[in-house]
Order: sequence, then structure tokens, then C-alpha cells
Amino acid sequence: MGRALVREPQAFLLDEPLSNLDAKLRNQVRGDLKRLHREVPVTSVYVTHDQVEAMTLGDRLCVMAGGEVQQIGSTDDVYHRPANPFVAAFMGSPPMNLLPGVVGTGALHLGGAELSAVPCPDGPITVGVRPEHLQLGGAQADGAVPARVDFVEPLGSHVLVTALVDPPDPTRVIVQAPPGTALEAGTPVGLLVPPERTYLFDAETGDAVR
Repeated sequence: MGRALVREPQAFLLDEPLSNLDAKLRNQVRGDLKRLHREVPVTSVYVTHDQVEAMTLGDRLCVMAGGEVQQIGSTDDVYHRPANPFVAAFMGSPPMNLLPGVVGTGALHLGGAELSAVPCPDGPITVGVRPEHLQLGGAQADGAVPARVDFVEPLGSHVLVTALVDPPDPTRVIVQAPPGTALEAGTPVGLLVPPERTYLFDAETGDAVR
């Protein structure tokens, strides 16, 4: 980049520039690139498979899959209003949970639990909810989705609880729980899904419904 800067280019193309660095150095160089772009405001096209790099460095994101554009927008747009399940699962760490659900008589049925009414026609639907928006409750809690703990990952500031939702097929779900959460593998739990924090996608087309 130093040699390129001397030539005063009109644009930069960076293709996976940090992919071979270890985690600590990658974080440092990512910050250096952020400062460099602020000091030398030249248009840059940055190609990466790392969603953290995309979110922290990009002013405008273009998410692609299989050579096709899935969504273009600001970081906030792409994160908070994903166009389809691929974008929803790509943006965020840990990724958004995606579960098969069914809308019947205006109500959302998810993992054996009936949740709130949704403005969607009856039929199968894909439900998305981010780990930080899920809450753990008792196995018999009213309106909770029944699940069983698979494993727990303490990370200091929080704990990641991976659970399995059984029907119709086992689906792995990640919950970001408070520090100190201690659960044994196999423990039955209830997943509390805030209706206002859910994302709905058409089960056939994948298009965002809400």
C-alpha cells in the first residue's frame, strides 16, 4: 500500500489483505487500515469473507453468494434489515439463529410453542433471531420454545449456550447468556423469543417478510 500511495491512486482494491495474519495482528492492522482511510480518503473496494472486517471497515456493504449480489446497503441496513437468510446468518458473530416455523391462523408456531400473531399468510416460514436477543427460561415457561442444552462456552463477559430444538428436526440454537450461567449438557430449557426481535423469511424464496 505504501508504494501505491506514492502514485496517488484514485481507488484501492484490497483482496483478503488480512487473511494470513494471526488474530491479534489482524485486529491491529484492521485498525491501521481504518485510520489510513480516514487520513487518505480514497475510494477502496475491500473483498473479505470476514464479516467483522466488513462491518468495521465498510461504509457500504455488498454481500455476495455464488457470484450473485444478495444485498447492498450500509452496515446498519444489512445487519438490522437482512434481505434473506444468507445475509442474516453472515452478518453477526455468533450468527443469527434460523429456525423452521409455521404460521397458522395468524399465529407463529415455533418448535412446539405458539408465539405471537404475525402479519403473514399461513404456511411454512423461516424465523431468525440473534443470540443476544434470546433468553433462557424454564423448560415449562409459558410461550417458551422447548430445547435441550448441548454445550456451554464461558467467554468472561458472557456465556454462549448452544441448545437443540427438537421438532421437527434437531436445530442448533445459540443463546448469549449472562456471565455465570452454568448448565449441564442435556438440561431441558425454554427459549424465550421476543416477538419484536424476530426476523421472518419466506420458506420457499428466502425473501424477508419482516
